[in-house]
Amino acid sequence: MIMEYKLDSILLTLEKILKEVTPGQNLEGGFPESDDDDYTEKFAAFCEIAKEQIAEKDCYVSNILEKALEYHIAKFSGDTVPFNICSIGCGAGEPDRIMLQNVSDPVNYVGIEINEKSSHMAKATLKDLPRAQVTIINEDFMQMDLTSLPQFDLVLMIHVHYYIKDLKTMFGRLHQLAKENAKIVIISENLTAKQRIVRIFFEKEFKFPFRDSQDLLQVLDEMGVSYTSEALPNKGVWHLDRCFKEDFSSQFSKNVLDFMCQAALKNYPQEVRDMCVKYLRTCCRKTPDGGLVLDYSASAIVL
Repeated sequence: MIMEYKLDSILLTLEKILKEVTPGQNLEGGFPESDDDDYTEKFAAFCEIAKEQIAEKDCYVSNILEKALEYHIAKFSGDTVPFNICSIGCGAGEPDRIMLQNVSDPVNYVGIEINEKSSHMAKATLKDLPRAQVTIINEDFMQMDLTSLPQFDLVLMIHVHYYIKDLKTMFGRLHQLAKENAKIVIISENLTAKQRIVRIFFEKEFKFPFRDSQDLLQVLDEMGVSYTSEALPNKGVWHLDRCFKEDFSSQFSKNVLDFMCQAALKNYPQEVRDMCVKYLRTCCRKTPDGGLVLDYSASAIVL
C-alpha cells in the first residue's frame, strides 16, 4: 500500500507537469523515418539488456518463445514442410533467432519490420540459420500489399500492436496472412505499475492511447472473434542495475529509459526525466544481492 501511494503521488505530479508541456517532436502513429536513427539507438540499448535476460533460465523472453514454439511444427502433424512463419514487427530479430535455432524441420520465415535500420539488424541477426530460409521485408504491415505474400502456418506479433491505431483492421490483416488451420499468436503486456507511466506518455507522443492485453481482448469480443488467452509465467524481470546505478547519466541508460517510457525524454524538461527515474526506481524491487529488478507481466493471445 505504501508503494502504491508513492507511485500514485509521483504520477499525479508528473501528469500536472505534462499538462503544461508540449514535446519538441510529436509522433504520429509510430516512429517516423526522420526519427529512425534515434529510435534504432533506443531499441539497440533495450536489446542489449534483453540479450542478458535471454541467457537466463525461465526468463521473460524464454517464456514468450516457449509459447510460440507450442504452435510450431509438432502441432501441425501431417502438414507439408517447410513450415511457414511470419513475424510482424520482428525488430532486430533476437527473440526470433532463438526460436528458429530450436526448430527441428525446415522453416520458411518472413519478418516484416517498418524501421529500416532495425530490418538491417534483423537480416544480420537471422543469417546462417541451418533450417530456416529467412526473408526480411522493410515495410509497414498496415499499408503493404499482403497479396504478394504466401499464407502462413504461424503468425507472430510480439509487443507490436501498441503502435497500431486501428486494432480491428490489424486483426483482419493478420487473418489474411494465416492459413485455415494456422495459429496467430500475439504477445501483449498486462497492465502493471510500469505500464502506468507508459500510458501517460503514449497518447501525448503517438496521438492515440496505449492498449494492453485486456484492451485487445475487449476488441476481439466486440468483433466476435474466438481466442484463448493465457498469462505467461510471472518470471520475467529486467535487471536494471546498470542503468540505475549510473543514475541514467550515460547515453545507454538514457536510451533504455526512453524505450521503457515510450517517449523521447530529451524533448521534455529535465524535471520530467527526473520524475520518470524516480517512478521507475519506486517500481523496482531489490534482490538478495542488492540488485534492482523490474517485474514484467504479459499474456499470450492465440487466435
